[in-house]
This record gives sequence, structure tokens and C-alpha cells, in this order.
Amino acid sequence: MTDLQKQLKQLAEKNKFNKIISIIEKVSEDKQDWETISYYIRALNNTGQYDRAIEMSVQYQEQCANDAYWCYLLGYSYYALDRSKEAKEVLLRGKGLAKSGTAVLSNIDELLLELGKVPEKAKTTEYMTSYTEKFKLELGKVSEEAKTTEHMMSYIEKFKLETAIPSIVLTTELSNDIAITSSKFGGIPYLPKDYVYPATVKGEPLKLLAQLNFAELPKLDNFPASGILQFFVLPDDSIGLQEWPNLTVKQDTYRVVYHKEVLPEDAQMKDFPEIELANSEDGWFPFEGEYLVKGNIANCTMTFSTHEFNEAFASFCKKNNIESHFEPCFADFQKMQKNMTKSEFNKWERMRRNVQNMVWSAFGDDESHRISGYPFFTQGDPRAYGKQKKYDTLLFQMASEYNNEKPNHEIMWGDAGVANFFISLEDLKNLNFQNVIYTWDCA
Repeated sequence: MTDLQKQLKQLAEKNKFNKIISIIEKVSEDKQDWETISYYIRALNNTGQYDRAIEMSVQYQEQCANDAYWCYLLGYSYYALDRSKEAKEVLLRGKGLAKSGTAVLSNIDELLLELGKVPEKAKTTEYMTSYTEKFKLELGKVSEEAKTTEHMMSYIEKFKLETAIPSIVLTTELSNDIAITSSKFGGIPYLPKDYVYPATVKGEPLKLLAQLNFAELPKLDNFPASGILQFFVLPDDSIGLQEWPNLTVKQDTYRVVYHKEVLPEDAQMKDFPEIELANSEDGWFPFEGEYLVKGNIANCTMTFSTHEFNEAFASFCKKNNIESHFEPCFADFQKMQKNMTKSEFNKWERMRRNVQNMVWSAFGDDESHRISGYPFFTQGDPRAYGKQKKYDTLLFQMASEYNNEKPNHEIMWGDAGVANFFISLEDLKNLNFQNVIYTWDCA
């Protein structure tokens, strides 16, 4: 399995199908083998782009016609478009090719079972409403006003506008020539010469993770207009992470330091402790080298993984009298399964996936390095626990970053994860960086 395929597999396991599409569409054709393209077709199916999925599947027909998984992917596309005859034909072929006990055989059998339950009326092109839409109307889940996907998207865009907040998106460039006071990831930190170098209570020196020179960055309300803010972490096997999710603000294995004034060169520290290189036998660090950092202001849309999302989106739906349309996003899965027949539940589950895919696509994780805005997580928002909701402001986020065209340009938090630093708005306004929680997670 290639590095690209490993990356796609990880993203598929996290249902990040839009990210998969974005990556593969940038890959040159000579690197697009069937295993890679199969992730692309699956992602297209999961984002409702069935015609495009069929188009891509057909391109591999000669090569993969005897591949059960190819049959399943193509059959699913036909099935989703209510092209029942074509779906059944290709799925039956796949059933004959699939090995007993495999997941692909189980998936094919499930689709064939559903195809056998569609009434003849629903197979004709004259039947203007799809069977799934008919089921939704019968259950009274969709109001007359909100029958169409376009209408749903209009409300989604409205929610985005109402909740978006300004953020500084950070971009990186690997460099060997970065000034000591510049905004950067890694490298040598700016420190006054009489400053005690950040270390743990055991005397272990911390490593500079990021340095933000606000005089060089766009201005953002409530954030400093000048000075240097730094983030240090211990390069151990947990990269300085304390207990998760019950995080504390005791800055020992990590440190947040703010320098209100930047001293001239002759007043700066020159001698620094030696720190083990990244990814040694005794420790770990998310990247090697040093990255120059630049920033641009951009509005940040609320992400699906932040703890505020469910309550905010449910409240918005209720306010606009459309909560029934998005009910699958908030419905009790086990309760629905218990109260429906298997056939009814399968249809409801298909509807739920369609609605959730639409919402996830619209509010998917914005995997950017940023200051302020909404964070994203791969495992969940730790601020949802205990008293940590008071840390309501994203101070800094460093995401994983990989560039297939630049193999040395890589920032990796475990398995394609992300790191976040949070602070309360009150402490931020007072430039009090003692009460900051640090967290990182990965798949």
C-alpha cells in the first residue's frame, strides 16, 4: 500500500470524503491506479455525486469487471439514482464474484434485498418522486416548504452566515532562512537574554512548537496587535499532552509565553539548550525543520466536530421551523431502530445518511492552521467535559499538513491529527496566557 493509499484509508475511516475527493483530483493520472480510484468513487457516492461515480467506474470497466468491489460501487451508484434494473444486473454479477463471508458480499446482499422491496411503480421514470423522498413524506419528516435539497442548502448557507467568525488562516513554507523574531513553526525562539528557558519542573527543556509575531499578522479583535506569542511543548511520546479529556491548565509539559515588547538583537538570548531531534527513540515531534508562517483574515464557519455545533444548529432549525427536515441529524439512532420494522429502519437509515452527508459536507472540518475561529477534532471536543467550556476561544490551532508534491513538507500529529490551544475570552483580553488548555488528538 502506497503512502497515498494509507492516507486515503485513514480519511475514509473518518468519513472525510470531501477531503479524499480534493486529494485525488490533484493526483496526476499516472498515479491513479484502481485502488486509489476506488476511494474516489466511494467518496463520490458518499457525497451524493452518483453520476460522476458512474462515469469513473465505467472508465475502469475493462480492468475491473471481474472485481466484486467494483460491481458494488457501480451498483450502489445506480441504486441511489433509482436505476434499479442496471443496479440489480451489476450487483448480481458482483455477488457471483464475491467470496463468502466478505464485507462486500454482505453489502451487495443488503442492496439486492432493498431492490427487491421497491414497488413496480417506483421503478418507472414517470414516478416523479424517488422512493426515499416518498418515504420521507409519508413519515411527515419533511415540510412542504423544505422538500428540495436546494432549499436545505439555502438554510445551511444562512446558518453559516449567522455563525461565521473572523479568523487568521496561517500558511507555511519550509525555510532555512527565518528571522528569530518572525512568525514560524519550530526553530529557535525569540527570548530576552535574561529569560529562564521554558522547561518542566524536572528540568526538561521544552521545544518551540510555534511563534506568532502579531506585528506581522493581520489585526483581529481581542487579540494583541503587537508582541510575540509562543507555544512550547515537551517532545516526549505524548508531545507534552496532559490527561485527556480532563485537561488542566497547569503548564508544565507545555508552556504559552507572551512577550509584550520585542527587544533589540543585543538584548536577546544567544545560547539555547540542546533538545533531541524530532522522532528520536525517546520522544516525538510533529515535524522537522522550520516553517515560515504568514496569515490572512478569513471568516471561519462553525465545524461539525466543535461542541457548540449540535445545540446551535438544532436551535437554528427550530427558530426557522425546519427542525423536522434535519431531524436525522439529532434523532436517537437506537430508539429509531427499536421502533421500526427492519425495512422501515433501512429506508430511514438511508435517509439519515443522505441528510448527515449533506450537513457534514457543509460543516466539515476546516483543516487549517489558524488563530481564532472554530476548531476541529478527530475524536471529539474535550471542552464538552467538566468545566472546560469556559475556554471558549481558539487561541491557536496547528493541523496536520502533507504535500504530495513536496515530500519534506509534512506536519503530522500522530495519525493525521490536530493540536489546539484554548483560552477564555476574558483572559485573552487581559493578555493573561497562564490559563490555557492544550490538546491534540488523532484518528
